[in-house]
Parts: sequence; structure tokens; C-alpha cells
Amino acid sequence: MSWPEPDLKASQTTFALMVGVSQQAISQLKGKGVLPENGTYADWLIAYLERLRSEAAGREQDQRLSDVRIRETEMSANLKELEYAKQLGKIILVDDLAPLMNSFCSAVQFNVMAAQERIIEAIESKYSITIDDDDVSKPLRAAIESVISGSREFIARTSPGDGSDEASTGHTDGAMV
Repeated sequence: MSWPEPDLKASQTTFALMVGVSQQAISQLKGKGVLPENGTYADWLIAYLERLRSEAAGREQDQRLSDVRIRETEMSANLKELEYAKQLGKIILVDDLAPLMNSFCSAVQFNVMAAQERIIEAIESKYSITIDDDDVSKPLRAAIESVISGSREFIARTSPGDGSDEASTGHTDGAMV
């Protein structure tokens, strides 16, 4: 085999023949970024030899070990940050979210319905008329249902799992409509 010009764009098949490996091995090296994209035969030969030197000297293994240590250190730092934020009360656990939202919705429902009663009483006494409770309660209940539905959707979207928990299925405590 005659050697190609070093400045020509390299082909995997020809380069594989040059260095005595399979075309698939060259394709893998190219996929890993060892051999530069659109590189010449000279570029690929230099990169290939550098890879062989690194492997022979054990630097490749050292680099992998170093990468693993860096990831472990980053993960440890991230966990410590999360734990610190949790201690400061800046994190709400997803498991704690559903009961908080249920309590919020119950409080909204209670206060709106109590306000409804006070409004009806105030209008009836001021104008000496009788108001049908349904005329006022239907729109208020629809508004409350909208708030509760949005809360359930929020809980379902933020909760991990299969959606079988109480909040995502809509089964909530009796105070909610």
C-alpha cells in the first residue's frame, strides 16, 4: 500500500489500513473525538499516536479516575448545598407540598363561603329583600373549584410517582369541594 499525502482529508478505511486496525475501531475513535472531524492524515496520525502514548503511560486511566473524582466532589457539594438550603427552610419537599396545598384550598373555601353568608345577610338587611343563596353560591363554588383544580394539577405535576396519591387523584380531605 502506498501512503497517502499527509495533507489530504483522511478517510477511515485508508487510515485503518495505515495503522493496522479495523475501520470500525477508527470509527469509534472518531466518535469519541480522538480523531478530529475533517482532519488530515497527518492530524489523525498525530492524534492516534498521542492516544497510544497516553494509554501506554496510564494517563487515560488517570484521567478517567480524575473525572470520576471530580463528579463525586461536585455531587457531594450539591448535596451539601441542598441540605443547607433545607436547614434554612428554603426548600419545600414534594411530599410536604400536597398537605400544604390542601390546607390552602380548605382555607380559601372556608373564607369565601363565610364571606358569601355575610354578603347575603348585609344585602338582605340593607335592601329588605330575600336573596336565593344559589344565585351567589353557584359562581363562588365554580371559582373555588377552579382554584382546587389548579392546585390538584400543580401537585400532580410536582409529585413524583404514578399519580396514585390523594392529591393527584382528586381525593382530598372532606373540607374541599
